[in-house]
Amino acid sequence: MFTSVKVAWAALIATFFRVSKALNRGRFFKCHVWFWSNKVHIEAEALDYTIPPQELEVRVTRRTLGRVYLRGRGVEVGAGTRPWPIPPGAKCFYGDKRDQSELNQYFKKEGSPVDQHIDAQTFEGIGDEKFDFTLSAHVLEHLIDPLGAIRAALRVTKPGGIVMLAVPDKRYTFDKDRPVTPLSHLIEDLRTGGEPTIYAAALEHLRYLHPQWNKQPLSAEQQETEAKRLAALRGKERFDTHFHTWTTESFAEMMRWVEGHFDAQILHIEGVVNENICVLRKGGKPRKWWRVW
Repeated sequence: MFTSVKVAWAALIATFFRVSKALNRGRFFKCHVWFWSNKVHIEAEALDYTIPPQELEVRVTRRTLGRVYLRGRGVEVGAGTRPWPIPPGAKCFYGDKRDQSELNQYFKKEGSPVDQHIDAQTFEGIGDEKFDFTLSAHVLEHLIDPLGAIRAALRVTKPGGIVMLAVPDKRYTFDKDRPVTPLSHLIEDLRTGGEPTIYAAALEHLRYLHPQWNKQPLSAEQQETEAKRLAALRGKERFDTHFHTWTTESFAEMMRWVEGHFDAQILHIEGVVNENICVLRKGGKPRKWWRVW
């Protein structure tokens, strides 16, 4: 133990030298120490305080939740250009319905990790209980059956594993004028597979979002005609929008329903700036984790 303490202090002193250099670049280091038996692991991670405070708060919250709950090998679907921060020792596999070139075009920038094609709606092709954790951020709103997607994520997660979700709070996005999707609608999407919701979402898109981006509003008849056309698109041309919207309260209501009807337990739920985050544990005995920092 005495040797471990000496190693820890030596590593901390080295870290402080790195901090002094970081300060000159306008960046700060946050140091974390983990003790495993008689071994010490020290990590110094840069926090960029030059980004907007709201974005920084979201990043720190996601990172903290990741360090508290994520262990082993997991998968993130739809990571885009902002993958979930993965703690030291954990490994993450990335899946998306788009390939690398399509992701670069969609986000208009490079840097989106993707290892394999995975449909976040169904996780088709992924066996049961394959991962220790499953992640998605700002993905559920793009799916026609969010409850079905959560059930699919739980299916590929091991007993005692973690499913971590983040969705936008519609009050702080371009969806602010849209109505909140009621829980009854989400349950009906679970029953039907969500296909009927495409037309309804397309109509909302044209009524509430189209006027924000176009000077010429559509008449009610034009909206209905265009919504039918959009709802009929399939394949890579399939209409993409936020099919559902949440506030912190409605998101919590949905997750309580999940806890009551699926094999899952809510470990943490909160609203952070413009998004809502929930941590679920798949049913079964929780894993024992020891960590000090």
